[in-house]
Amino acid sequence: MYSREKHRMQVPRNFVPLESDSSTCKCPSGFIQRNKECVKEEKTKATTPLQKHHLLPSLTSPRPQEGAKTQRPTDNITSAPTVHLVSTATTKEKTTDHARDSQTSTKIVVGLVFLIVVLLIVTALVCKRNFLSRTEKRPEPIRDTSCRIPVEESGDGSQDSLKQTQEELRTRVVLTALSSRAHSAKHRERERERERERERERERERREEKEGERKKERKKERERGERGERRKGERKRGRERERKKERERGERKTGEKKRKKKRDKREGERERERGERKRVEGRKTKGRDKERGREKKKGRVRKREEQEKEREKSEERRKESERERRETEQEGRKRKGRERKGREVREREKERAKKIEQEGRELARERGERKREKRKKKRERRETGRGREKRRERERGRDECERERREKEDKKERKSSEREREESGKENRKREEDRERKRDSMFSQPCVGTRQAECKPCPENHFSDSHSVFPRCEKCDECPQKYASKCTSNRNSKCACHDGFLCSNGACTLCEEDRCVKGEKRITTAKHREREREREREREREREREEERRGREKERKKERKRERRERREIKKRKSVREKGRKKKGRKKEGKRERKKEERERGERKTGEKKRKKKRDKREERGREREGAKRVEGRKTKGRDKERGREKKKGRVRKREEQEKEREKSEERRKESERERRETEQEGRKRKGRERKGREVRERERESKEDRARGERVSEREGRERKGRREKEEREKRDREREREKERERKGRDECERERREKEDKKERKSSEREREESGKENRKREEDRERKRDSMFLSPASGPDKLSVSPVLKTTSPTPIVFFPV
Repeated sequence: MYSREKHRMQVPRNFVPLESDSSTCKCPSGFIQRNKECVKEEKTKATTPLQKHHLLPSLTSPRPQEGAKTQRPTDNITSAPTVHLVSTATTKEKTTDHARDSQTSTKIVVGLVFLIVVLLIVTALVCKRNFLSRTEKRPEPIRDTSCRIPVEESGDGSQDSLKQTQEELRTRVVLTALSSRAHSAKHRERERERERERERERERERREEKEGERKKERKKERERGERGERRKGERKRGRERERKKERERGERKTGEKKRKKKRDKREGERERERGERKRVEGRKTKGRDKERGREKKKGRVRKREEQEKEREKSEERRKESERERRETEQEGRKRKGRERKGREVREREKERAKKIEQEGRELARERGERKREKRKKKRERRETGRGREKRRERERGRDECERERREKEDKKERKSSEREREESGKENRKREEDRERKRDSMFSQPCVGTRQAECKPCPENHFSDSHSVFPRCEKCDECPQKYASKCTSNRNSKCACHDGFLCSNGACTLCEEDRCVKGEKRITTAKHREREREREREREREREREEERRGREKERKKERKRERRERREIKKRKSVREKGRKKKGRKKEGKRERKKEERERGERKTGEKKRKKKRDKREERGREREGAKRVEGRKTKGRDKERGREKKKGRVRKREEQEKEREKSEERRKESERERRETEQEGRKRKGRERKGREVRERERESKEDRARGERVSEREGRERKGRREKEEREKRDREREREKERERKGRDECERERREKEDKKERKSSEREREESGKENRKREEDRERKRDSMFLSPASGPDKLSVSPVLKTTSPTPIVFFPV
């Protein structure tokens, strides 16, 4: 049986239909399209097996097999005999019919066969060209379901309309056999073309890489801050070079060298003609132009040199001003930094002290709260049943004891304060009386010594630092007339003691700095007075500094006014110079015109009219040519004018900016000089003040060596003293708190003891009462018992009057029964 699956189409590799649309699919000659399939015509079915035997041996080698999924057997078409067997097996009945017809019409068949072979060869060549061109453009086949797809490429082995008949297979085999012979030479040429295209693509890629590298380099140059003009010039040059290279390559490839040579020749001839014309036209004004050009060049060179010198000077001034400004700023920053550091250190010390105090308070509060919570918990645990009322009574007793104790302490403090006031008042009154008595008797005697026993009071109206009558009164500790003349009490609005004194019972008494804040009254030593004098001196120094600052501000204002005047004068001078320059330029132009007229007169006198006429003719020709050029260049005239105006404006702006920069640099330089002078003056003044202060301090130390040996310590020792004092105060506070806590504890213990004693007394009294009551009850019971016994031992005849008591009862005494409370 004939199996159609064995005779599938063998198509060459990378098979692609002519077009994707099924309506445009084309079939070779001798085939018709039916239902999207190429079917052979009925007329061309007659073929001779002898021709196939000659053609098939050359078709087996160049045909590769495709499709990894469907592997075709290699026994279908391998040699001529096998194909002959297949053809004889499949078309046995058809050949017998054609043999009968061939005997009658052999000539017609031969002619038709020849025509068919020629047509097949032509169609094979055309298909081969189209097929190769499409494979080069599209290496991967685009498969469409609408057109016919080979079975091996689809990978589907089902029997459907894609299977072809053996006749179609024969026609395809013939086409491939004819096309394989012409394939070798064309294939080589196409491979060479492909290599050339690949080389072109590589060159393009190299160009793109070079362009990318150039772009990166340009970006780096932009970041470095190179000028835009250089970049533009380099870009234009690079583009022109690339264009030239591309043109040269295109000319080499396309063969346009001849045209280029012709163009170059034409352009060279035109340029030569133009140069000759210009030379002829420019001979007249060559000398003048050269002289003018030389003068202009010299002027430009001079201007450039002057501008460069001015720029260098301005840069040097600016650098100097910046250096001075930086130095002044650094000095100011250092001073401010030192002041800030001092402030920060002081603030930190204060904050640390505050934090320490707050932490101590918080810790004390937390401890108190914890103790209270523990006590509450204990109380809650203990308060059960009858014990709650007793414990509440105990707490009430404790609170009452604490209140009584506090009231007693307050009373004691009040009494002690009243006693101290009375004693201080009495002492002050006695002192005042003694002073008044001594004043009356000792107005002419100076104050000698520093102790209270040796000191004598000073008079009221004769005390002063500059007075020469009592020079030793300043050192007297007992003379309060310097600070206050009268004092009645703090409550009186008329009374007011000076700093370092307290008003107590009609007299101003000295006090120490540490205790004056709290209001405690104490008599101080001479150190307190010296400290007050130092404070006054510091105040005077501050006043002097303020006056100096005001003087500096006034000087600065005056200098600013002077600078403004100088600027105005400089502007006036510049305006005058500019006017003079303009006048000079006008004079020079007038001189030039005069010289021209003189030359013309000299030419007339010397008889150079012919030369002049020739020159005039040449000038007329040049003018005509210039007119033609003007007509051509009218389009670009407006642009050139605008550009020239913009350039002029830019030059004017640059000059104005340069002048402004110079003025600013001068101002900065002047300001830096002023600041430097001010800083130098301030440093000198500070040094002078420090020297004066040192001298004053040395003198004071020399004069107060006996009293102020401890005050020679530096500021660091003063800070240490302050820290020590703060520590001592903290320790004192802690001790006082501990003492208060101990007092509170002792008070609570005393209250608890008193409460316990009271409770014990109450319990004892209650126990004694219970004992007495129990004793009375026992006694009553015994008496009742005795009565009953007596009644039992009495005889009935005797009666109640004649009672007889047994001797045993008389001798035995009743023992009282005592019940002790548990």
